[in-house]
Parts: sequence; structure tokens; C-alpha cells
Amino acid sequence: MKAVVLTFDRLPTHLLGCYGNEWTETPGFDRLAALGSVFDQHFAEVPGPVGPNHSWWTGQFEYFSAPEKKDKTSNQTAQNWIQKLVRDGVKCKLLAENTEGLPTELFNSSEAVGGVTGLNAAHDDVPIARLVQRGIEILKNRGSVAESPVEESQPELIWLHSAGVPSPWLPPRLFAELYLDELEEIVDGESGRDIASDIVGQFENDPDLVRLLLSDWRREAEACADLKDDSRPTTESDAEEIESPELERQISRLVFAGYVSMIDRWLLKLLEAVETCDDHILLVVSTNQGHSFGETVDLVPDARGAVASGGDDQRMLHDSEVRTPLLMAEFSDSADGQEFGSRHAALVQPVDLAATLEEWIARGLAGNSLLQTTSAGASLLTALKGGTPKGRTTAFSLGADGQLGVRNRNWALAASTNAFDEDDSAEADIQLFAKPDDQWDIHDVSSQYREEVGSLLDSLRRFRCGTR
Repeated sequence: MKAVVLTFDRLPTHLLGCYGNEWTETPGFDRLAALGSVFDQHFAEVPGPVGPNHSWWTGQFEYFSAPEKKDKTSNQTAQNWIQKLVRDGVKCKLLAENTEGLPTELFNSSEAVGGVTGLNAAHDDVPIARLVQRGIEILKNRGSVAESPVEESQPELIWLHSAGVPSPWLPPRLFAELYLDELEEIVDGESGRDIASDIVGQFENDPDLVRLLLSDWRREAEACADLKDDSRPTTESDAEEIESPELERQISRLVFAGYVSMIDRWLLKLLEAVETCDDHILLVVSTNQGHSFGETVDLVPDARGAVASGGDDQRMLHDSEVRTPLLMAEFSDSADGQEFGSRHAALVQPVDLAATLEEWIARGLAGNSLLQTTSAGASLLTALKGGTPKGRTTAFSLGADGQLGVRNRNWALAASTNAFDEDDSAEADIQLFAKPDDQWDIHDVSSQYREEVGSLLDSLRRFRCGTR
């Protein structure tokens, strides 16, 4: 019995076909969704870089922990669920594109696979390619990580961790160019086809295009907004400069989508290897952070037509950042009663992944010594058999800048840190969005629904105090 986990630092939900996207090519994610279970309401707890205190590794909620507790990693890991698996004889392997900052000490063994990025990188030499290829070797016992091969009957955890889509992003040329023909529809007028064709042709010889793709378009947008000041006339050259940030943003978005499709290609290879493996396997794919390309309120054009540069709102816990993919499927010739292609609307969070894996491995251990899970999450395995995971009544998130997020099935609230303090809560920066109608968190309705705001803030305070 094995558990194979593929996790990403950053990968957006809204660019995957199984989550409703109709133009990106993601056959790997779509096939995994068809073979197993998809969780539509999976929300990151602390979106951002994945560190050693992440809920995946600790089995405990990462947010709202006191700083002194987070620093004492030795005390935290003494009760860690992965270390308990290791003590019970489970071989736990960590493979990562880069192991820096990851809790390698929790696993029997760890390995950094490295990789090469950029337009001229070979398709099988990029970090995600190396990661999956090495994972397949371990899965099929064609390579070990500094220890003897695992006995066939012995449970095993193989964890693959990827940066996902890095920042900045630039995949090999084939994937960078994959969606650029979409510019024909984006650019107005008959020149669209010519612009798209010209951009594709410039990849070979024009280093300025690489600069364009990697530039900070938000700062460019801010500069262009200044150009549209009504106090001076707009020249023809200014007009071209004003339009460039939007074109730049669209090109970056299309190249980003190409990177997603490259990741999907290697997920499909991993999936094919799992399907042909002669073992009972749980495959789980999860992500810690999404990405926004202007779908949220901070990038809506103002009355003058200028696009805002982001500012503080860009750090708000919008759905495009905190709603992330979670998929899992069971593979075995003898697995009975599996539900194929099921979708679940239960509120779940990354801490639930630890409980799910803990229960899965326990099923393969003699005496089921871990049936009482040690993590703070709830196992989601019932979804694989057609059951309905219990889920949560509320989900909580903490932004890197201290911003707070809380949501239930109908509402999502984002607030500044002083919302915790009753004396200052009246002055807190609070936004409320109706779900699921307001998919992109555009319409703040906090002034119309004071009662809902108060209820969500109360649940946030109770959670922080440990009373839930």
C-alpha cells in the first residue's frame, strides 16, 4: 500500500479544466478528476511559500500560532504524524525541486532534483519533469533514496513537492507559445492576427520579448495611469504606451497558462505510472496558493479607464489566491466500491490532507495502530467510496501581511488584523463577498449585511481563542 502525494506552492484553480476552465489544456488534471474525487471548496490556510510549519507537514493549523510555538520546531515535530509513521516502520520519502526550507528531518530520506528553466530548457529537464521522473523511479522500485527497497507489503509515503508555477515564469518555448494565438481575440481590430504571429516569431531572436514577459506589469499600469491625466493632451505615442500594460498582462497570462499545461503534462505521466503500478495506491494532488490576473476588485478600471496598480487590496485573501485545487483517487485492481468522478462542496483545508494520509497509511499497518489520527484535520477518504465528507462550517485563512479571512458556504469575509480587537474592530478594514455568486470578490457588501459581518468576526475571534 502506497500514498503518492504531489503538492505545489502555487497553481491556480481557475485555469484547470476540471474546475471549469474551457480553454487551457489540462488532460492530466481532468483524468484524475474523472477517476477520483474533486473538492470544489478547498481553501489555503496561509497562502504563500510552503515552510516547515505548513499544515501538510505538522498536521496542525498553521495560522494563529504563537511565534514562540512556531519557532520550537523540535517540540512540534515530537508529535508529528509523519514521524509517527516512520516509527511504525513506514518508509516516508520526500522529493522536491528544492528542499531548502522544507522539513526534511521528518522523512526517512529526502532528495532535491533541481532542474533548468527558461525558453531554451529541454522539456524533460525542467524542475517538474525531473521531480516526476524521479518519483516514477521510486514508485516502481527502480531507484532508492539512500535506503534499502521497500518490501511489497510495507506501506510507503512518497511525497513530491513542486514550486508549481514560479515567479517569474517562463516555460520552454513550446509551452510558452502554446496559447499565444489567443491574442487574435484579445487584440482589437484586424491587426490581432499579425500581432500574435509577430510575437511568436520574435521568441527566437528578440530578447526584449523575454523582458516583456517577466516585467512587473502592475507598476507599468500605474505609470500609464499617470499618462492619462486629464491636465495634458494624450499624444499618439502616449496612447501606444497606455495600451502596452494590458497587452503585457495578457501575454503574461497566456504564458502562465502554458506553464500550467506543462505541469499538467507531467502530472499525466505520473498518473499513468500510478495506474500501471502493481500496488494499492492513493494519489493526492494539492496546492497551497492560486494566482490572480486581474479578476479581483483591485484591478477593475476606474472611471477614467485607468487600471489600478493593486496596492493593499492586492494582498487581500481573494478566492483566486486562497481557493486551490485538491484531487485524490484510489488505484487498485481489488479496490471495491470506488466512486468515479465525484465532486464535493464541503469546506476543507490543507490540514485535512494530513488526517487523510494518516488514515490511509493506517489501513495498511498491522493492527491499524493509527486509526486514531493525531492531526487536527478531518479525513476525506469517505469521498472515495461515494460518501460525503463532513467538512467545516467555517474555513479560516491568514495572509502573509497579517490579513484575516473567514468564510462559510454563503459568505467570505476579509479583514485587517485589528478586527480581532473589539475596541478597534469598528475601524477595521473589512470586506464581505456573497458566495458563490461573487466568484471574483468584486462587490463588497459589508455595509448591507452588518449582521453577517458580526457573526463571521465572532467565529474568527472564537477560533483564535481556541473555542471554535
